[in-house]
Amino acid sequence: MPSANGAAEGESLASENAGPARANGPVLAERPYGDRPRRRRRRRRTPHPPGNPDGGGDSPAERSPEPRDSDADSDDATHFGGPAAQDDDPGPWDSDAAESGSEAAFDETPMNEAPLEQNGSEPWRDRPRRRRRRRRGGGGGPVPDERLRQMLDLLRREFGLRHFRPGQEEVIRAVLDGRDALAVMPTGGGKSLTYQLPSLVLPGLTVVVSPLIALIRDQFEKLRAQGIETVRVDSSLTGTEKEEALALLEEGSQKIVLITPEGATGAAFKKRIADQKVSLLVIDEAHCVSEWGHDFRPSYLALGALAEDLGRPTVLALTATAPPLVREEIVKRLGLRDPAIVVRPVARPNLRFEVKQCMTEDVKRRELVQYLRRLRRPGIVYCSTVKDVEELGALCKIARIPAEIYHGRLTKAERDHAHKRFMSSGKRIVMIATSAFGLGVDKPDIRYVLHYQVPGSLEAYVQEAGRAGRDGLPARCILLWDPRDIDVQRHFLSEGPTTRSQIKKVVEGLSAWTKDGRGVEAATLAMATEVGVTRTKAILEGLRDADLVSETDGQFSLSREIDVNEAVKLLSRRNEERKTTDRRRLESIIHYANNTEECRMMHIRRYFEDGEPTPCGHCDICEPKLRRRRRRPKGRGGRPMDSGRDDDE
Repeated sequence: MPSANGAAEGESLASENAGPARANGPVLAERPYGDRPRRRRRRRRTPHPPGNPDGGGDSPAERSPEPRDSDADSDDATHFGGPAAQDDDPGPWDSDAAESGSEAAFDETPMNEAPLEQNGSEPWRDRPRRRRRRRRGGGGGPVPDERLRQMLDLLRREFGLRHFRPGQEEVIRAVLDGRDALAVMPTGGGKSLTYQLPSLVLPGLTVVVSPLIALIRDQFEKLRAQGIETVRVDSSLTGTEKEEALALLEEGSQKIVLITPEGATGAAFKKRIADQKVSLLVIDEAHCVSEWGHDFRPSYLALGALAEDLGRPTVLALTATAPPLVREEIVKRLGLRDPAIVVRPVARPNLRFEVKQCMTEDVKRRELVQYLRRLRRPGIVYCSTVKDVEELGALCKIARIPAEIYHGRLTKAERDHAHKRFMSSGKRIVMIATSAFGLGVDKPDIRYVLHYQVPGSLEAYVQEAGRAGRDGLPARCILLWDPRDIDVQRHFLSEGPTTRSQIKKVVEGLSAWTKDGRGVEAATLAMATEVGVTRTKAILEGLRDADLVSETDGQFSLSREIDVNEAVKLLSRRNEERKTTDRRRLESIIHYANNTEECRMMHIRRYFEDGEPTPCGHCDICEPKLRRRRRRPKGRGGRPMDSGRDDDE
């Protein structure tokens, strides 16, 4: 340890060198304090002050490695900007050293100086660097097992990502272990990666069933851009293109096939891949198995049987919103075996939920125009009917608001043009659409989603609202609430999937074909009974669910002789049970819109039984409460004064 004499010599040397530096400019090689900034930075990197192994603060003397005399201080100020520069960066130890005195500070050498003199090394310098390298590695610590190391390596090499999002690792582990899985992850939560990464590891083909052609096309383009061998089979392809895609599947050179539920359950597709090993069956938007409204997709009910036809591969069901009852129905209808169920919070914290009361149609349209003029674009406005979409599109033209419309009655070219214009990064427009638009729309910078009318359930609302703010920046989810809008949804529910007379026609027609010893395709049966293809398929799936119908190569027949009236009663009773469930789901969105006390985010999370929710602090319910709290007068000690009355009075 240096002595006091050494300190005195240091002081005299500092005073001798101070003079020439002020007269002739800085002589950095001779300045005794020239290394201080580097030493100061080294100490800031240490996890604890080096003088105290327990993590506490050092004494002023322990934090001062060298004496600080007045001449050296003034010289430091002269060459690095004067007194102002000294005040800008005083350092945590400067004031302490001044208080303790230079000699005392020099005598009390810090504990970390001894290794420096003895070994000539600085053992603490490498520790922060190693810690930072671990952070960049994506794990925040050592990799726990070889499987995770392989997954992270593949994630970086093929997808350019450094770590998994919450929930992705659990789902991918289950799939690679050959276990069925149900993943409920919010929009933008990275559901696609949970099958894309395993498809590169598993030996066979991955079949991905998606409900919308736009979603299939978007995923196809992204996978091909990443160099993953992928084909798509949907109705937008020409006959030649579809035949080429199926031929590629037969060759066995493809890793992923993207297909609609109608195509996947068709006899032609099953026949063409009969010789291929299917390792994974992915059901995207799996909540559609419980959607029995006007846009019901009966082919989703046949996907459980599809898994058996493909040799029963691992099944992965993906959805953005599914409360507990819907999750149970997904597991049952898809025939998942002991599935790993991964559920993430349905609503992201960057979304601001709000409800605007509008008692008349004129008030609602004025509010809509004000929102569209004030809010930052791009945004989406959802309507329940085609008529409202077209009327609001015309209103936007009058108000000179750049907008496109999208609904199922437009031609394919019109829908593609509207979709392409909205997705263009250089365009900031408003999309006015029915629920036909949105599934799989991967546009991260949507700043708001506004519902002009209520959808059929709270889960449908949350899924559509979740398309805003996928980039993590603040976004708004607004509902214009008029109680009379419920009549539209009640009308959709009254239609139901099928009626008693339609059930009777289909069962009688199927019975006649079976007596002749023949099977019949769903389209042929629909044409013969004049019921319609969608409703005919719904009735056939209901009969198959009751073990009354069998299917062979797309041909349906009764599995046993049944009484027509008994079959009608059975399916009618199931339809009534479904309508009761749908009415309860409609009540959930009504309760949400009428709520004026509970935080919107808490209300949503309670409905989905999503942990123990806490107030979000920024919805239209929470913000006024926080504002009132801030306005309360403060008493002594900063505590709010007791006004003698309740805040809500």
